Amino acid sequence: LSATKMIGLDCEHSGFGAHAEISLMQLATFWQCFIIDVLTLERSLCDPLLAMLSTKVLLAFDFRSDAVLLEALGSHLEPLDLRDGTDGTGGLRHLVQRALTRELCKVEQCSCWGRRPL
Repeated sequence: LSATKMIGLDCEHSGFGAHAEISLMQLATFWQCFIIDVLTLERSLCDPLLAMLSTKVLLAFDFRSDAVLLEALGSHLEPLDLRDGTDGTGGLRHLVQRALTRELCKVEQCSCWGRRPL
């Protein structure tokens, strides 16, 4: 990750409202994908990861809620939010279909991300 300039970023969270916390962080480069179990990652490892991400060009989609939860970890990441390039309707599935002519399966999106083992 440290050698790449651009990283795709998405977070999955568990809980709602004041009880919400990031469970998983998904990072993608052109050639690799990483899933980081934030709930089990020691804080001493999380801080350098977030610091490294702050030096990259980040791509995300509808990052608002992820940003709030990342700020609770002490990070202020500002990715290029691909939702800003849409008309605000249709979501990520629609954007992928339009831009890549591919179907995006989001079946697992509503999983209980705080449950371990995954």
